[in-house]
Formats: sequence, C-alpha cells, structure tokens
Amino acid sequence: MIRVGVGNGGIVLAQYSNGEQTIVGQLAMAAIRNPESLISVGENCYGLSARTALPAIGMPGTGGRGTIIGGAVESSTTDIAREFTNLIVYQRAYQANARVIMSVDEISQETINLKR
Repeated sequence: MIRVGVGNGGIVLAQYSNGEQTIVGQLAMAAIRNPESLISVGENCYGLSARTALPAIGMPGTGGRGTIIGGAVESSTTDIAREFTNLIVYQRAYQANARVIMSVDEISQETINLKR
C-alpha cells in the first residue's frame, strides 16, 4: 500500500504500488439532536455532556447528517478584509464615544467649579 485517501461519501481507499485501488473502509458520521449541550474540550473539539442526547450514527448523507466530499478542503468563510474594515470602524466609534465622555466630564467639572 502506497497511499490511503477518503473518497466521496466517506469511503476509505487504499492505493497499491501496482496501481490497484481498493475500498478498505467507510467513515460514519454522527448527528446530535441538541448540539448546544456539547462541551468544548479545546482545539475546536467538543465532547458529550450528561445532557447530550445519544448521537445518531450512520452513513454520510442520510438521516440529516452531512456529506463527505473526497479531496475537498474546508476553508474559512471569513472575509479578512471586511473584518479589518469593521475593526477600524468600531475603533473609530469607540474613540468618538470616549471623546464625548471626556467632554461631558469636563463640562461637569466646570459646572461644579461655577457652583462653588
């Protein structure tokens, strides 16, 4: 065996030096009815808690479970340019609000000084 890979539908393929490919396994998937009950165990991994319903394990693409596409890589759906733009906008808004608070504080101090 020279290579092992995952094909569409979660089949595990082994490729041999003579060019032959053989299915050597099948990946299963689990669906959780109440995913909000899972506990984060770090590194983007989750574990079952005492409140978690029993996982429904079965073939990919059945029973509401997702599908597996062989050779595909899931990438981030975050648009980094948009997020940096939002960060700058929020930072400017924070600065503006901080200036308003400082101005109100100065006016309050002047009012207190006038009263004395």
